[in-house]
Amino acid sequence: MFFPSMEFMIESPRTPEELLLRLRSVTALYENFLVPLDEEKKIDPDFKGEVGETGFKIRPRIGTFVLFGMNAELKNSFLPMIVGRIHQANGQTTVEIKMRLMWHIFLFLVIWFAGTGVAFLAGLLAAITGGGIESSAVPAVMFLAGQLLMRVGFYSAAKIARQKLETLFRM
Repeated sequence: MFFPSMEFMIESPRTPEELLLRLRSVTALYENFLVPLDEEKKIDPDFKGEVGETGFKIRPRIGTFVLFGMNAELKNSFLPMIVGRIHQANGQTTVEIKMRLMWHIFLFLVIWFAGTGVAFLAGLLAAITGGGIESSAVPAVMFLAGQLLMRVGFYSAAKIARQKLETLFRM
């Protein structure tokens, strides 16, 4: 696949209500980038997002740091958006989970890869018509660097989030 994504299912002996309650306990609502430092809140939640009655839409949190007396969240543009649906059949609860890039990042990457792809093809056309191949080297490196950054940023965070969700739902 050109853009990273991940789909998997988790089977659990717990009821959907129990699973949603457990997920709510480690999920914070979306907040601003900088929030006042709260001494009462010592534990950072693992996820941010919304947990509904039959599913959830969350993203992993990678931590915070204190900046001028405010909690600032560490950022990774390629964090996966985790969309899950919980349903029960025959006493077994199934959690269907899909991880994908956030839409605004996806749109940016489409523009990035289209631009570098067109520049690469223009450089190849120039090389075929008698110019040097050097003009296509920079767009090729930018295209590959974009792929590398996107995949490393997404899959490293997705792997950790999957482990946390499997531990949370199977315990």
